[in-house]
Amino acid sequence: RSAKLPEALFDRVTPSIWIVGTAGRDGKPLASGSAVVIAREVLVTNCHVLRDAGSVIIRRGSVVFPATESETDRVNDLCLLRVPGLDAPPVLLAPEASLRPGMRVYAVGAPRRLEQTISDGLLSGLRRDASGKLAMVQTSAPISPGSSGGGLFDAHGRLVGITTSGLKDSQNLNFAVPSQLVLALGRRAGVEATVGPMRPASSVAGPSRPPSVPDTGGGKPVAGAPPLSPALPS
Repeated sequence: RSAKLPEALFDRVTPSIWIVGTAGRDGKPLASGSAVVIAREVLVTNCHVLRDAGSVIIRRGSVVFPATESETDRVNDLCLLRVPGLDAPPVLLAPEASLRPGMRVYAVGAPRRLEQTISDGLLSGLRRDASGKLAMVQTSAPISPGSSGGGLFDAHGRLVGITTSGLKDSQNLNFAVPSQLVLALGRRAGVEATVGPMRPASSVAGPSRPPSVPDTGGGKPVAGAPPLSPALPS
């Protein structure tokens, strides 16, 4: 299959992108972020979106489901959510070998609670840890508070990573947790996400890039990248 136009890509992936809302143990609203469906009744988001949550819901439009935190990988800021009864299509994951700096990517999520928002940019770099394993995908696609847990997709609609953080006071230096770490977490939980077929990653013309919003907060350093600031839930 050829690369999708941004409009077609948006239509394909947005049924798999949900808003995450949390409340404290006192029942008061606490935070919001995004989440991506990776298997039947299972979504992935950033653990920092769920911090201190007494209850969690997911929402898309007027449809709301209660969610339960499941398997976690707090080192890589990935948490699974179980949502019984959710009938939403899982995304395909991009093979790591298909990732190339310079390829066009698209961030889809709910920045500032603005549901079903798409922005575009480039895969700017592949940041590896001391052992050589891919630790972060760097992108120029804008992300903002509320984007945390959303999807970064290639031009074929395959999940490249989970948007998680940006550098404070910087221009479009943003990061996503690679989808291969999502795959590994799912397998530990007995959830088999699907890796899409290998194909060249083509670029497609997309909408103009909106301005970035600086993020704040603390994060973890990655080999080859400065310290990160999470795209905090709004």
